[in-house]
Amino acid sequence: MTKIPAHAKIVYDGLIYQVYQRDQTMFDGSIRTFEEIKRPSSVFALPIVDRKIVVSYQKQPGRTEPYWSLIGGRLDGDEEPLA
Repeated sequence: MTKIPAHAKIVYDGLIYQVYQRDQTMFDGSIRTFEEIKRPSSVFALPIVDRKIVVSYQKQPGRTEPYWSLIGGRLDGDEEPLA
């Protein structure tokens, strides 16, 4: 995972993630602005039962139609992905 440079500045500090901006000198000497996002780690599981992949068919507030997805979520604090 790439570490966000110390000279990067937070331009958005939300509930789930922060957006950082930093200037980067390019090979031709010009300067470009880059953005990076920092957010909690997340994990997806791909459970297999009887040689079949288990997925989730779910409804969420704000979405009109249910949808298929992998099972996953954010890690809490220092939680290990396998936990």
